[in-house]
Amino acid sequence: MDRRSFIKKSSSFALASSCGASLLVGCQTSPNIKTTLLKTQQNNKIIAHKTVLENDDFAILQATTVKAPIFLHQQKNGKYVALLLSCTHQKCTVSVAPDKLVCPCHGAKFDKQGTVLQGPADKNLLALELSEQGNEIVISLP
Repeated sequence: MDRRSFIKKSSSFALASSCGASLLVGCQTSPNIKTTLLKTQQNNKIIAHKTVLENDDFAILQATTVKAPIFLHQQKNGKYVALLLSCTHQKCTVSVAPDKLVCPCHGAKFDKQGTVLQGPADKNLLALELSEQGNEIVISLP
């Protein structure tokens, strides 16, 4: 192989490798999980209909004015929890796993109430204030 061919193939490999690596770290919450976009109200709140939870005990919401998605979870006792899916370590978007929330950047793990299970994060996920109004859940944004 001559020098020109070597450089060309090496450059192509390096470019392909860097593109592949960026896909691994991406900003998605989790593959195959639907995200519901909600318009932020003038009072800096979003309103989610309880039907977003009809197929599971959680939903991923995206407010128009907040970068990180919101994890809305109905606990076994029927109460709701809303968490900002922004890791408290370095603000990476946290992914949803079957029984926990995981930061893809450095491996921090949280339970579905936002409590740290494993570092490097040392603070819980931000829990957002919410209230139930009939068939709607009103969530206050940070």
